[in-house]
Amino acid sequence: MQSIGFPNDGGNRIFTHTQCFETILAEDSPVTSLSNRFNMRKALIQTSTYWEMRHYDIIDQAVDAAVVYYHTGVGGGVIPKRDSSTGIAQISGDVGIRAWNHCINKGYVSGAILDPAKDSDIWAMWQKVNKNHAFSVQTVSLIHLWDAEGKPGGNNPPGGESTLRPIRLDYTEGEIFEVLRRYQGWGTEAEGHATKRMALYQIFEKYNGIVRSM
Repeated sequence: MQSIGFPNDGGNRIFTHTQCFETILAEDSPVTSLSNRFNMRKALIQTSTYWEMRHYDIIDQAVDAAVVYYHTGVGGGVIPKRDSSTGIAQISGDVGIRAWNHCINKGYVSGAILDPAKDSDIWAMWQKVNKNHAFSVQTVSLIHLWDAEGKPGGNNPPGGESTLRPIRLDYTEGEIFEVLRRYQGWGTEAEGHATKRMALYQIFEKYNGIVRSM
């Protein structure tokens, strides 16, 4: 991470590399279960979560406070905001709802369909991805499934996203790159960040391989 421009002192960022890594390892059991359930490389879930947690900074913290103020009236001194990317995996209420709805409709998971147009549903999802680490990593896996299937209803480039092969353990590096890129969005910045995340993905893959061989 230091070699690609993220020194450990963090600047305005809230969490150190060590804190991010330890948080990811603490969720190894649900990540492993999700990997087995969806035939998804553990490193895909770990990389997206680690990358987003490492980027969480004081600006994100202030925006989160604005969301709490919007929905509860608690706080103040900020402009109320309906939604934000939040929690260790930086997932918004809207994205969480759309990914969960897609995967519920596909039969990948069970749960209640929520409406991203309703404040109460945004707030319900936002609180879960903000506070519950296990729920957040589960939602990361569902976002990846949603992304691979064209991210219907999401923030997509003109003309939409193509549909990839169903996520599987033998995904090529090109497919891995696409899934990582789509997690962030589209455009030059998303592609640049996905290129950097590929190196992080390879580190997690190497670590996971060592653990599997023990």
